[in-house]
This record gives sequence, structure tokens and C-alpha cells, in this order.
Amino acid sequence: MQPERTHAASAGLFKGEALTLWRLRRDATRVSCFVAEWPGAYWLAVECAGGELLASETLSSLDEVMTRSDQTRSAWILEGWTEE
Repeated sequence: MQPERTHAASAGLFKGEALTLWRLRRDATRVSCFVAEWPGAYWLAVECAGGELLASETLSSLDEVMTRSDQTRSAWILEGWTEE
């Protein structure tokens, strides 16, 4: 038997949803970067259209998320990917 919760869990800043930060494409292949909120942290991930996780990291602030997202997007663009 599991203990009962005495209060509702907070939905957080994103209200339980992952937010897409950017999408890139090269030929017929697409990748997306998204962020999701964890208790006390943020999960930044890049996945292909088929759902395969290509990169993943946990960061402690939204500033870190935005900086790392920009760095990652720039690296993909240097490899020939374009924004959708």
C-alpha cells in the first residue's frame, strides 16, 4: 500500500508539458529540441522525428537551458542542418 499524498503535486512552470525550442531539417530528416521541467531541474533533449533520443542533459536553470540549446542548435547548423 502506498501512502496518500497530502497535497497535489505542483505542475510547475510548464504545467507538465514539454516545450519545443527548435526544429531542424536536413534532406528528409528532422530533429527537434525540447525542454521539460523536473523537480528542481530542467531536462533538455534532442530527438529525431522517429522519437530516438540523440542528446539529453539535465540542467539547473532556464538560463543554462537556453544557453545549451543555442550551442547545440549552432553545432547542428554548422553540420548543414537548416531551421524549419
